Amino acid sequence: MNTTFGLLRHGQTIWNTQKRIQGFGDSPLTEKGREQTGLWLPTLKRWVWDRIIASDLGRVQETVAILNQELQLPITFDARLREQSWSQWEGLTIPEIKENFKEELARRMDMGWHFSALGGEARQAVKERVIATLY
Repeated sequence: MNTTFGLLRHGQTIWNTQKRIQGFGDSPLTEKGREQTGLWLPTLKRWVWDRIIASDLGRVQETVAILNQELQLPITFDARLREQSWSQWEGLTIPEIKENFKEELARRMDMGWHFSALGGEARQAVKERVIATLY
């Protein structure tokens, strides 16, 4: 038996417009983000979907609510689908991190899949928790 997954990202948020790292932070959608989300509907309606499984963050819940007005699917919100936790660096921009944590950032960038922001979560851990939601 084959399973087909569709992966979508939430619509634009206020922090996206400011180029701030969100992670577990929860910046709300902008009006443009709501419009972007609605534009996915014609594409999504080409397939038959069984359900929606999504992150429990507010920006994602709002994105799902917009889509599900037409799709009318069962929804499961799961914290394991959140973006990578950037902990102390959430809400900052990359230039701010480069300026204030230059050496720490360089050291961490060399870690590849084990990269994590200061106090945050490693990319490998994100991969593992996300894959776990698919079973």
